[in-house]
Amino acid sequence: MGEVYVQQEQWRQKYQDAMRQAEADEKRWAALEAVLRRIAGRLCIAARGIDEALDTELNQTAQAVRKSSQTDELEGLFARLTAAIVTLDDKRTASGQSGNPAAGVPAAAPTVGSVPTATLQSINELVAAMLERLDMQTELRPKMTALRDRIVGATTTIDLAAVLRETAELVNQQRLNLQNEKTAIERILQQVTSRLDEIATYLTGEAENQHAAQDSNKSLNAKVLREVRTLDASVQKATELNTLQTQVRSRLDAINSHLQEFLAREHARHEEYQQRSERMRRRIEELEEEAKTLNLSLEEKHRQAITDVLTGIPNRLAYEQRIELEYLRWKRTPAPLCIAAWDIDRFKTINDTYGHSGGDKVLHVVGQFFVKNIRRTDFVARFGGEEFVIVLTGASIEQALKLAEGLRLSIESLGFHFHGQPVKISMSCGVAEFRDGDKPETVFERADKALYKAKQEGRNRCAIG
Repeated sequence: MGEVYVQQEQWRQKYQDAMRQAEADEKRWAALEAVLRRIAGRLCIAARGIDEALDTELNQTAQAVRKSSQTDELEGLFARLTAAIVTLDDKRTASGQSGNPAAGVPAAAPTVGSVPTATLQSINELVAAMLERLDMQTELRPKMTALRDRIVGATTTIDLAAVLRETAELVNQQRLNLQNEKTAIERILQQVTSRLDEIATYLTGEAENQHAAQDSNKSLNAKVLREVRTLDASVQKATELNTLQTQVRSRLDAINSHLQEFLAREHARHEEYQQRSERMRRRIEELEEEAKTLNLSLEEKHRQAITDVLTGIPNRLAYEQRIELEYLRWKRTPAPLCIAAWDIDRFKTINDTYGHSGGDKVLHVVGQFFVKNIRRTDFVARFGGEEFVIVLTGASIEQALKLAEGLRLSIESLGFHFHGQPVKISMSCGVAEFRDGDKPETVFERADKALYKAKQEGRNRCAIG
């Protein structure tokens, strides 16, 4: 019984931890949504001055974004904003205009909206990189991929603002999903607490039952002892046999009555105990089944939390957990430990040439290649974007560099095709070893600087940091 109680306490602690994580995720996504709304507002401001009707819609959209309007209101504004843009395009087509009608724009600086083309392209790249960093839930990932593709085709700040607005709504949807998960966790906590209360009540009842049994035994002993003493006194005083027989029979009847009352109480207590025990046995069976279900659910949630959806390999959170364990082990033992930071060369060109679906396929292929080709003692994770990281345990810097070179050459030789077209893949790598006084972040920083050095020296190579 105590083991079940301890197990349920452990489950309650695990789900409390899960709820705290859900709350942290919810705050993070809320902050990200706020940033995206501010960016959309800035882009609305940047696009003003092209057309009076369009300015009206831009002002309303910027105000709605600032006051965190809900999806329905933003959708209506977006429809009117789109209509204003279409009307403006029709006007330009009818008048033979192209580009920005605003006067005073130098010919050497072509503009889109009210922002130079080069500047807009830079913004597009920054926004695309930001979207690439967003770790969306599985069911929301297709929408995020579609938004990334639209960024590439954005030719005006208005288009860009529309994508950011929809991204903010998508982030808000993820935040709502996290709130629902938190609510589900709270509900589970309430259920676990209820079960624990049932067990506590049962144990308290058992303790009271034992006390009652002890009190009943004491009462019976006292009554029987009192009758025996009375009988003994009567025997001492009796002078006639008939009187003695009557008194003995009377006392024995009283003792028998007390005994029957005691047996009746014990029988009722035993029946109640049997019923309570049967109810608790069934409840324990239910708890064991619930515990198994909760265990599977928690394991699946944890697996999802530390797995990169796109590549199917561990993600950055998993890396941070693993490197902390390896770091503590390295401090206890003299075995060497290294970190290898990897980056796919010219990944933007791959995305531009084959689209984000092609880029995603390359990321998946590279991730699966690492999983299948690193040593069993090593660990690989997708760090973010086109970056990967490998933890090499028990390997000196020379051994780690040799292993990295072997992986790099194998990646270079991958025969990867996308829609029948060959896609050339190469990677650069920076390797760093743990030294006295190091922490995981300082070693990774050296590995990252070495990776940058490898990029500067021509890519498709490994460097030591």
